[in-house]
Amino acid sequence: MENPTYTSKKAARPLVSIIVRTKDRPKRLTNALNSIARQDYPNIEVVVVNDGGQDVTPIVEACLRNLSFNYVFLENSRGRAGAANAGLNAANGDYLNFLDDDDALYPDHVASLVSCILETGCSVAYSNVLSVYFDGAPETPETPGSRVKEEEVFNRAFDPIRLLVENYLPIMSVLFSKAVLLEAAGFCEALDLFEDWDFWIRVSQHFHFCHLDKTTGEYRIYENDSMEGLHRRKYSYDESRAKVYDRVLPLLDGKRLVAAFNLFHREIDALKDLLGQCEADRKARLDSIEELTDRLTECENDRAERLKVIRRLEKQQPASGGETEQASPDVNAPGVSIIIPTLNGGEVFKACLESISRQAFAGPTQLIVIDSGSTDNTLKWAEAYGAEIIRIRSNAFHHARTRNFALAHAVFDMVIFMVQDAVPYGNLWLAHLAAALKENDVVAVHAGHIPHDGASVFARFEAGAHNRQMGDQPQIQSIQAPEKFPEMPYELAYHSIRLNNVCAIYYKSALLESPFPDVDYAEDMAWAKGQLIRGNQIMYQPAVRVKHSHDRPAFYRFKREVVNALYCARIMGRVKSDLSGVGIRDLVNLTAAYHTYINRYRGLIEGQYGASDKKHHPADWMVKQLAAAYPMRNRLRFLLSRISHRAMDGNKDDMRYHWLQWGKDHVDNCMHIIQQDYAVRDVSELFDALAVLSASVLGKLYGDVYASHELKNGHTPQMADFMSPYVRGV
Repeated sequence: MENPTYTSKKAARPLVSIIVRTKDRPKRLTNALNSIARQDYPNIEVVVVNDGGQDVTPIVEACLRNLSFNYVFLENSRGRAGAANAGLNAANGDYLNFLDDDDALYPDHVASLVSCILETGCSVAYSNVLSVYFDGAPETPETPGSRVKEEEVFNRAFDPIRLLVENYLPIMSVLFSKAVLLEAAGFCEALDLFEDWDFWIRVSQHFHFCHLDKTTGEYRIYENDSMEGLHRRKYSYDESRAKVYDRVLPLLDGKRLVAAFNLFHREIDALKDLLGQCEADRKARLDSIEELTDRLTECENDRAERLKVIRRLEKQQPASGGETEQASPDVNAPGVSIIIPTLNGGEVFKACLESISRQAFAGPTQLIVIDSGSTDNTLKWAEAYGAEIIRIRSNAFHHARTRNFALAHAVFDMVIFMVQDAVPYGNLWLAHLAAALKENDVVAVHAGHIPHDGASVFARFEAGAHNRQMGDQPQIQSIQAPEKFPEMPYELAYHSIRLNNVCAIYYKSALLESPFPDVDYAEDMAWAKGQLIRGNQIMYQPAVRVKHSHDRPAFYRFKREVVNALYCARIMGRVKSDLSGVGIRDLVNLTAAYHTYINRYRGLIEGQYGASDKKHHPADWMVKQLAAAYPMRNRLRFLLSRISHRAMDGNKDDMRYHWLQWGKDHVDNCMHIIQQDYAVRDVSELFDALAVLSASVLGKLYGDVYASHELKNGHTPQMADFMSPYVRGV
């Protein structure tokens, strides 16, 4: 199809042909063609080469209705280089330019390069190109907020030596005379990638390239990938580079090799100098920030101490009307210190403080908030409710060390540790918790949980499951024969050392004698084990309750279960079932098999309740997030492993088969309880519950496998690398 209304080269402005190769990307093509239609140069012909894809004639005609164009349709795909050559053969312009169908030109692109060529007399000119990373859909790159990063990496002066070893000329950036084709006869169709780089190398052997230091287009990268990552996913990246280098080798005589080595040595030295400057600047800034932070912390702590003294003095002064207020409590009385670590506690923390303030407790209380960098109203609320505030750096928080540090500020021997999103239930919470500690021969008491008002169906189910596991009656936890702890049945041993700093009261003297162990996670359970082995006892009192539940994303829940399983195994010195025989490949195959089961279960829910209006099903999305962190080889194995899990299903003596059956049965039972005992508001709650349950099951599997390897043989580097994305950020 032709629309040959172009002007000959005898015109004042030579004809420029822009060649666009495309295949099955109509929405991206629309953006590219629209950018050509917006050119302010008046004499343009567009050659669209469809490399065997779906017909895009309506798009071409609509976008280029005011331009000359030539539409070339290749029935059989010829690849990138073949399509480029077809475009060259169809072009009528005096000067030629390429534009890939997912990139874009600025309106002055053609005019700027034509002016450069006419003014300098060069046959080839190129401009700068901006690399733009998008987070949105590729078909809507102009949507506000979709551009997540911009960088101008294609901005180098022409150097034919550099071009032999580095591809720094995007195909869209170069405008060249058609006469160039007499010396460099088109693109090499043996190359699947870097065919343009190879072409520029051959052209550079005969022509000088004029560099126009001006940005005139965008090289667009979608899904926030890197350019190299983009190519590595789609093509045989290293193999293609090697093919180009094979073609370059005949051009590399001794003189050019020396020039290339000198070029890179200079760049390496320059990068080393820059890195040294950056590192020195970074260290100076960090030192300055740390010094200022320490000074601020000292000032705030001093201010808090002064306020505490002032408030005590105020309470001892006569009030207006001649009456006196009650004197400040005697610190030697049986009071309670309440310690809460915080970071952006939000409205639920305010509710926590409000509930604490309403407690009907006869003794004195002290409220300590140790904050690691809140930027919301957390500190304002803490101060309003009379808390003593300790500030630490955000990177200084540690579950055990931070609590041990805060303990030194407690003035009473009964100390409650709780979390910022736990809200005491009722106004006798404090009195009953303190009584449970004083009236029983124990060193700590932990409370029961109920879900927050408005909690999701799964959060309500989870709170109920926790209470069912712990029981509805007070329990004294002890170990009759501490030396026999390693031989105790796993569930009994695990239940014995359960302790939860969501809400627990301790004797300060016991914590000072034996602080929380220096573990990154589960410091409460690690401390409980130590106390029970020493012969002490702990109490669970379900009659004392706090509102505490979470509605976190499924993938976070997966990572939380991994970490929980790993640290429980470290504390207990064992796992319930030894899964050290399960390797990385097994984990991938089991995940794929479980993914299939999840999708089947989702279908059962849809058949009973109807489909959800969510764009992504949460359970499906959770597994895809999990698999996205796999190395490429395991991502491919995940996609191909349906055959593997069928074989696994049939081998009933295999531990993997037993785990898969347990996982399915667990989800079946839990989903049955949720549907039967909990008020499900809509079908989306069931899909969310399925996602979090599935995340819990897979997280426990990954954590138990990781822990089993660690306890038995230690981690291999491969297993450690595989698991590293899942043990961070919890």
